Amino acid sequence: MRRHYGEPCASHGGDQERRHGHADRSTRPHDLLPVTGASAEGTALCRHAHLLVAAVLRGRCVVGIGTHRYVAADYQARAARARRRRRLQCTGAWGGSDEGRGPVLIGVDIGQSACKVTALRADGTIAGERNASYPTHHPHPGWAEQNPDDWTAAADRACRELMATLGDRAQIEGVGVTAAAHHGVILDASRTVIRPCILLSDGRAADEAAELERRHGDKILARGRNRITAGWTLAHLRWLALHEPEAWSRVRHVLFAKDYVRSSLTGDNVTDWIEAEGSLLLNAATRRWDDLLCELVPIDRAALPAIVAPEQVVGHVTSVAAARTGIPEGTPVVAGCSDTAAEAYAAGAIAPRQGVVKIATAGNVNVMTEHPLPSPRYFTYSHPIPGLSYHAVATNSAASSRSWLQHVLGTESGDQYAELDREMESVAPGSDGLLFHPYLLGERAPCFDVTLRASFVGIAAHHTRGHLLRAVLEGVALSLADCADVAKRAGLEFDEARLLGGGSRSRLWAQITADAIGRPLLRPSLTDASCGAALLAGVGAGVFSSIREAAERCSRVVERIEPDAQRAAGYARLLEIYRAVREEIAPFARALREVTF
Repeated sequence: MRRHYGEPCASHGGDQERRHGHADRSTRPHDLLPVTGASAEGTALCRHAHLLVAAVLRGRCVVGIGTHRYVAADYQARAARARRRRRLQCTGAWGGSDEGRGPVLIGVDIGQSACKVTALRADGTIAGERNASYPTHHPHPGWAEQNPDDWTAAADRACRELMATLGDRAQIEGVGVTAAAHHGVILDASRTVIRPCILLSDGRAADEAAELERRHGDKILARGRNRITAGWTLAHLRWLALHEPEAWSRVRHVLFAKDYVRSSLTGDNVTDWIEAEGSLLLNAATRRWDDLLCELVPIDRAALPAIVAPEQVVGHVTSVAAARTGIPEGTPVVAGCSDTAAEAYAAGAIAPRQGVVKIATAGNVNVMTEHPLPSPRYFTYSHPIPGLSYHAVATNSAASSRSWLQHVLGTESGDQYAELDREMESVAPGSDGLLFHPYLLGERAPCFDVTLRASFVGIAAHHTRGHLLRAVLEGVALSLADCADVAKRAGLEFDEARLLGGGSRSRLWAQITADAIGRPLLRPSLTDASCGAALLAGVGAGVFSSIREAAERCSRVVERIEPDAQRAAGYARLLEIYRAVREEIAPFARALREVTF
C-alpha cells in the first residue's frame, strides 16, 4: 500500500506511535485528510468539520497539512498545554523570577564551533548557560566537516552541566534545538552516520553548484526562493552522489544538524519548514519536498524527514536521553528552526520593516517583510512568526576579520582588548585615509565573487596598530552598509535593526556600524539562537499562548544606538570610494592567483 507522504515509515512508525501513546489505534488510509489550502479541499474540510473533530477526539484520525502531520494525541496535548498555562498563571509561577521557581525552558544551539545551552525563564531572564566545543576538520583545502556525533556529545555535556546548576527544583517545561541551516547528515538503514557532515562554509561543491545554476537556476529560484551556491545542501548531496558513490548508495535517511541532535533526545524523524528551506529541496510555497529539486541530486523523497511547524512538539525526552543530559524524562521537545531565524525571533525582530545586523564570524543584514521577496542576490526564508519572511544579505568575514588581524599582530589575548579599543578610539573616523576590504574568504553580497581578496588601501608611514584595527572595524561596517544598500534597492526597507553577534559587544564597533548604515541599532536582551529555541519550546509546551506572545513577553531593548548625522555622511562618501576601489582591484586579485614561480 502506498504510504502517504508525511506519515512515519514502517521502520520508524511504531516508536512514533508509542511515544504519542496511541500504538493500539489503527489509522486507516482513508482517515488521513490532506489540507493544502486549495479551495476545493478547504471547502470539503469545512463541510466535514464535525466528522473531523469527532475523529480527532476519538484518536482515530491523522490530519496532514502540507507534508507535516498532526495526530490526535497532539490535539490532546495542546489542550493539556493550555491547562498547564492556566495553572502556571493561577499559581503565580509564571514569571519565575525567584530562584528555582517557575517554568524553565531549555534552548540548545549547535553553533559553528560549540554548542550553547540556555535555560530561560518565562519572564525572559536567563537562569543559566553552558557551552561545549567540538572540532572542525579540514581534510582538504577549502573543505570543512564536522562529526555529527560530536554535536550530540557536546549537547549532552552542556545540558548535564547546566542541569546540575539549576538543581532539582527547576520546572523544566520544554526543550528546543537550533543550528545553522544547510548542514545535511546522511544516515544508513540503521540510522547510523555514514560520513562527516559537509558544512555551509565548505566550497567543494562549487562546480556542482555552478552547473546546477547554469542548467536549472531559474527553476531552483522559483521553487526554493534562493539561488544555488556551493553552501546549500542540494549542492552538497549532489557532490556526494557524484564523488562518493559507495557512501551515497548506503543513504536511507537525511536529517539536518539540529534534527539529528534533537532525534538523539526523542527518536523522532522530522524537520521544520524553515530548516527544510535551507536544503533547497523544498518547494517553499507548498512546504512539500519538491520532485524536481530532489531529482537534481537525485534523492528519494522517502529519505527526507516529515515537515512540521517550528513550535510543534515532536517527541519527549526518552529515559536514555534523560540519563545522558539530566533533562527529566518525558519533557516535551519541539521541532525548532535554523539559527538565524531563531536569533532574529529571540531578539524581537517580529514585524515588517524591522531588521537584524549581525557582527559574528560572518556578517548579516536581515530584513523582515510581510511577504517573501526572493532574489538571487540574497537569501529568503520563512520567519517563526506565521506569515512573516526574512531576507538575509551576507558578508563572509566580519568579526573574523578582527580576529585575523589580532592574530597577525600577536594581540589575541583577552586582557589586551581594552587596550586595543582605547587605541582605536584615539583614531579619527576614516582611519586617517586607511581603507580595508574584508574579503579574506572572497565575498557574498553584493558581488558573489570567491576570487576577491582583502586589502588595505592608503597605508602610510604614520599609521599605527590602532589605525589598522580601526580600519578593519570600519571596513566590516562598510561591507554591512553595502549589504543594507543591496536590501534597499531590492525594496527591503528597515527603520531600525537589532544588533547581534560577538563583534557587537564592542561599543565602538556598534557605533561605527550604526553610523555607516545610517539607522538606529537596538541592543536586545536576548541575542542568542538558543534563546529563540527556548521560546519556541515554551510555545509548544503551553507556557506561552502564541509565538508572538513569547517574543513580546520576553524580548526587550536594553540600549538604542543612534547614528551621528555628520559621521554618517562621511561614511556614505567613504562607501562610494570603498566600492570604486573594489572594482579597480578585483581583476588584480584574480591575476595574482595565477602567478607562479
